[in-house]
Amino acid sequence: MSPSDQAGRAPAPVGTSGQPLPRAASAAPAHQLTDLAFFAGADPAIAARNEARLRWIEFKPGALVMDFDDESDDVFVIIRGAVRVLMRTNLGHELILGDFEGGTIIGEMAAIDGFRRAANVTALVRTQVCRIPAAVFLEIVLGSPPVGLRLMRMLTARVRLGNMKLLEHTILSVRLRLLSELLRLARPARAGQGLVVSPPPIQSDLAARIGARREAVSRELNDLDQLGLIQRERGALLIPKPELIRSEIEKLGVVPGGHAEPS
Repeated sequence: MSPSDQAGRAPAPVGTSGQPLPRAASAAPAHQLTDLAFFAGADPAIAARNEARLRWIEFKPGALVMDFDDESDDVFVIIRGAVRVLMRTNLGHELILGDFEGGTIIGEMAAIDGFRRAANVTALVRTQVCRIPAAVFLEIVLGSPPVGLRLMRMLTARVRLGNMKLLEHTILSVRLRLLSELLRLARPARAGQGLVVSPPPIQSDLAARIGARREAVSRELNDLDQLGLIQRERGALLIPKPELIRSEIEKLGVVPGGHAEPS
């Protein structure tokens, strides 16, 4: 790239760590608000008069969607792809709140309460979103009972999951918290035997999900492998006896698993 080309470009965005962040991709092809499942049942008149205020954007893998302490209050609807939502302290400690895929909305808290962003959101893969101004989002939600009810159910599911994780952190050992998180991440294995997590999460991510040190997670994974409660294979982590794990967790009065979105 020539110096003249560089001079015509805007500086790369910088995150809270001071490092340049990947740029968003070019604007995505336009859709309509009523194409999105979350807004099914939206008042047609409200949707129609606000279409021009929507932005359809694609983010490259690793691109920042929103950052800590941002003053923006737009709401994002994930159309396709996936993002990671995490919180980080000033000392660099991270807690992964979850990975969210198509059909999910993020950023609604700032739109509702007007406070600065409390979390960082990064695209995990190429991700397409619809960016909705807070005023438009609130007008639709408050003026369309089916959408308002859907939002309440989504927020309730997230509160329930947060309460469950808080209970797990209070009562369960690192091993059982790890197993409960693996159950949340898993899906039925193709062979019908147990569950599978694929691709397997890296140890630092697992630690950030359950509030533990990476070294403790590594030690527990090795022990669980030896006990036969998990099986680590190339590209996958198998859970051959999920019911046994659930029963051990339930003995302590905790219901394992749970999801951030209503079923």
